[in-house]
Amino acid sequence: MWEEQSVLLRILRDAHMPEISLKIINRLRAVCAKVAGAPAYSSRLDTLELHAQLRLRQTDAEKAWPTERLLASTIANAKSVLDVGDEELPSAIMLRQLIDRAELEGKEVPPDAQELLGRLYERLAPPLKALVDAAGRQADAAAVAAIAGSIGAARYNDDVSYDLRLVRTMATRLARSSVEKVDPEGFAYAVELQGAQGVGVHGEGPEVKPAARLLAKPGDPLEAALEIAKLGVPIVGFALDDRGLMTMTVDENGANEPLAVDSGTFNPGRLRDWGRSFPYRYADEKLNEDEFRAATVGIGLPELPCRSIVLSGELAAVPPNVMTIGWNLAGLTHTIATAPSLSWLKASLASSRRGDGSAAAWIPIASGGSDTDTLSLMVEEVRGVLEGASIPLHTQASPPIPLATADLAIIGAHGGLAQGNRFFRGLSDDRHQPADLRQLVDVLTTSRVALLFVCSGGRLDQNPESGGLVGIAHHLLDKGVDAVVAPSWPIPFTMVRPWLKGFLETWEAGAPVIDAYAAANKTVSDATSSNLPRSLAMSLYGNPFVTR
Repeated sequence: MWEEQSVLLRILRDAHMPEISLKIINRLRAVCAKVAGAPAYSSRLDTLELHAQLRLRQTDAEKAWPTERLLASTIANAKSVLDVGDEELPSAIMLRQLIDRAELEGKEVPPDAQELLGRLYERLAPPLKALVDAAGRQADAAAVAAIAGSIGAARYNDDVSYDLRLVRTMATRLARSSVEKVDPEGFAYAVELQGAQGVGVHGEGPEVKPAARLLAKPGDPLEAALEIAKLGVPIVGFALDDRGLMTMTVDENGANEPLAVDSGTFNPGRLRDWGRSFPYRYADEKLNEDEFRAATVGIGLPELPCRSIVLSGELAAVPPNVMTIGWNLAGLTHTIATAPSLSWLKASLASSRRGDGSAAAWIPIASGGSDTDTLSLMVEEVRGVLEGASIPLHTQASPPIPLATADLAIIGAHGGLAQGNRFFRGLSDDRHQPADLRQLVDVLTTSRVALLFVCSGGRLDQNPESGGLVGIAHHLLDKGVDAVVAPSWPIPFTMVRPWLKGFLETWEAGAPVIDAYAAANKTVSDATSSNLPRSLAMSLYGNPFVTR
């Protein structure tokens, strides 16, 4: 029981559910009293309680312990850890961070705090001492890089986010420190560290391999950003901590200063409120335009280049099209792509793959279905557009063979979300027969661009335990696709024809996918009198420079 509930506590903590964690702690204290070696278990339980309280500071500061109580409890926890000889690292990192927080807020730091930190520090092995050093408020990019750069590649991509989970927590401190020190290099490193590492890419060879990381040297991420920005689309990096949003833009003229966004423009509390029902609720027909716009008031940016590649980190779940700039929604006046990381984008740009102009479409029609079924109606809607572009349309139940050789893959299907966590679950036809998602992903490995007219197919979420990204768009990139365009929430089939028409006209003229995607969104906007749920639904994830 102890082990199971301890694991549950950690999951709830990482899932931003500290209130439930604190309720479970009381039960565990009763269990702890009956367990042999109770003092050691008690100190670990105190550590978990402090983790929950620190997380509560990020989600509901009014209910959380004030800094003075947090520091006093962390000092008591450090003493207990030293007395029973328990694991020192978690206590040392918390004590280091709480001392920094107290000093930042002008609170008095008890004299024994530094002495206890020193005793914990002395018991640590050199690599763990480096973790404590990197966890400080004035984090240093070189110190963080010494740790992150030494973490070896994982055998499986799903393991990468677990391996980097601890150092990613240092990234937010490095980002804040870089803002305070006006250090673009440190901020770029922090943004890259929060990005998705080890994502597959074709790169220079035919095989899909994890993109080489840019974490060994502090200056590598900024160097990559400067190189990519010279192609004409600025890079914008986000970083988020309990104090708010930070951002930095790198354009063809160089790196701008990293900035802290004021709380009136971006409020972390508003982000948590938004996440309870959005982005899925954008598909609600009862949501009027004013309510649509109001949903992201307080989840905004002071400015953004007209065209940009956003590295969103902890904001991956927020489609950038619906963030606010001033009093408007970003997607109405800006063209925005997102990418997993600078390392992935650099590797994708270095790819030796070139387009051959091929394309194929697949919309599975259920056996024995009706002509009025949604996907049957979608087929009739897009048939003329596809025929005009000489793109074959396939309607069988399983992914067709021609899709495997298509440079541009076009897919229409129903998409579903899991009820428990609302992550993307899979594709199906009108009779709810699920498509083999693994087979589809394998078929698209050779495609460079995938257009998914699949409800919530462009949605990105974070695994609450590891922090890694989940979603079909991310999965497709990991298996070799260079760019995925898909809706972040459910869409009506009637928007597919104008969107596809606008995209293909621009794509076949030789424009990069970012411009074809922008033209398609505008076509839908013009055709629907600026209907926001339709014209802002599609998001571009991956390499925006891919051309036909």
